[in-house]
Amino acid sequence: MGVAEKHKRSGTAAVLAAAVAAIAGPARAQPAPGAPVPYGVLAFDNRSGARGLEWMRLAVPFVLGEKLEAHPGLRPVYGTLVVPDGPPAGIGADAVRAFAARTQAEWVWTGAVDRAPDWQLVLVVQLWRARGDRVERIGEVQHRGSFEDVHVMVDGAIRELCARGGVPVPDGARGVFGAPTRDFYAFTLFGRGLAYIHGLDHKPHLGYAAKQLARAVFIDPKLAAAHRLLGVVHLWKKQWARARGQFAYALELRPGYPAALAGQARALMHEGRERRARELLEQLVDQRPWDVDLRLDLGRLYWQAGDVDRARHHLEAVVAAAPERLDARRLLVLVHAARGDAADLVSELEVVRELAPDDVEVQLDLAAAYAAAGRQEDAVATYRAVLDRHPRHLLALAFLGDLYRARGDLGAAIALYKRALRAHPDDPRPYFLLGGAYVAAGDDAAAKRVFLRAQRFADYLPETYNNLGSILYRAGRLGEARWYLVRAVRRRPESARLRYNLALVYSTLRDLDAAAAQIEAGLSLDPDHVGLHYLRGVLALRRGDADAARAAFERVLALDPDHEDARHNLALLDGMQRRAVDGEIGIELPQPAP
Repeated sequence: MGVAEKHKRSGTAAVLAAAVAAIAGPARAQPAPGAPVPYGVLAFDNRSGARGLEWMRLAVPFVLGEKLEAHPGLRPVYGTLVVPDGPPAGIGADAVRAFAARTQAEWVWTGAVDRAPDWQLVLVVQLWRARGDRVERIGEVQHRGSFEDVHVMVDGAIRELCARGGVPVPDGARGVFGAPTRDFYAFTLFGRGLAYIHGLDHKPHLGYAAKQLARAVFIDPKLAAAHRLLGVVHLWKKQWARARGQFAYALELRPGYPAALAGQARALMHEGRERRARELLEQLVDQRPWDVDLRLDLGRLYWQAGDVDRARHHLEAVVAAAPERLDARRLLVLVHAARGDAADLVSELEVVRELAPDDVEVQLDLAAAYAAAGRQEDAVATYRAVLDRHPRHLLALAFLGDLYRARGDLGAAIALYKRALRAHPDDPRPYFLLGGAYVAAGDDAAAKRVFLRAQRFADYLPETYNNLGSILYRAGRLGEARWYLVRAVRRRPESARLRYNLALVYSTLRDLDAAAAQIEAGLSLDPDHVGLHYLRGVLALRRGDADAARAAFERVLALDPDHEDARHNLALLDGMQRRAVDGEIGIELPQPAP
């Protein structure tokens, strides 16, 4: 695998699909009259047998591809490196067919370099047309001359083959022709840098690539493509400022250079300057609406900014043009989830599952989406499918158990949680799931045994002690319950929930001052904790403070209008007050201490 394959982010132009399973792709719709023809380039052959010409296999098609970007009748479908990453696949019909199926290119440029006996360059350029699973060679042009004239030869091949293909270069498209550099040695160093990026004829090495490209721009500071590629290398090495500097050089030399603008935007993204990055990408997308890589980056930026509607717009445009772009579909999953679009979320995850059948996380997400959409049987079947292939998968066991528990089938849930515990005895999660299920099933003794075993996990001791204290409280063993809950609060004093449980034990033990202290501490942490307000009212009743009790219960109802116990106690207080007014009873309130 080349360095580019490891480090690359999608480049300036669109890679319109990722289907690599079949060489012969499905028949594609023909463009509307006048629509730009999608094209790509393949690495050339080296027919000379000389290793010294290997770099030309990449440099010549790179320059050819970038020249064609100025042709208004064409649009590129390649990425950052122009030439596909990795070892060259050849230039015959099979290689063209596979490339076209993968990228949806309709024109594919190939060729070869050779050295004549008189040491002159022999350049062969071929143009192929792909239509469905059929490919045909439109034509081949061969030029012979000095190596320094390589760019003139490329221009001649472009002019002739575009005309043969029925999309001649317009007279005004000046950017198509011309040399990126007049220094052949600078061009040689540029090609060697490309070779190190691709790993052609040696191991890929970004450091060596950077050295070759830096030497190229030192010899010819006006070689914009070398500045741009040097920026790409810095980008992959996470040297954001250096990357921006090189992209800026490239743009100064070639204003509006799309690949350099895209690189600049990506460097800004990594530096956290999302707003400026969005502005650049919006400009580029306006100029190149077919460029799905730009749209993907723009959609990602809008997602990060919280603008889910704009994110969805761009991401859906990506998958409409490139149905098998997993990166876009995975991001769309997050967008649909954020929007609460359950049906769209399920549909998107089903597509992702088809594209990535071995991705367990996708299966789990799809099962959860099925459950949220009310498709319980589909959710169960999906979890079961994961467990068929991965019987010990903790999350699949846990989530399926949760699903059965939510359906009221505690027996099935407990069985799954037991499997999870047996498979993962060193993970705390199965202990709490199984213990909680036993509590829900009314088997506090079994729950206690599980939580006693869970005391081995020091980081989870507050919850373990809380659970044991709660079980003992229900069993009426208040002293032991207090022992555990005091230690739970001591280890996690910031938890209002744990303080509530301890206050409840103190209240039951009639230690009202200790209970009140926990209530006030808990409410300082969570002023809207319904249980603590209710317990405050109960303590006030026990102390005979009817006004404080009323205020507490009214606060409970303000927070939870369906709290029947608070409503019942308020009714009792109203009755007591009426009877006191009628002289039947008297309510004595404690006097303040002197």
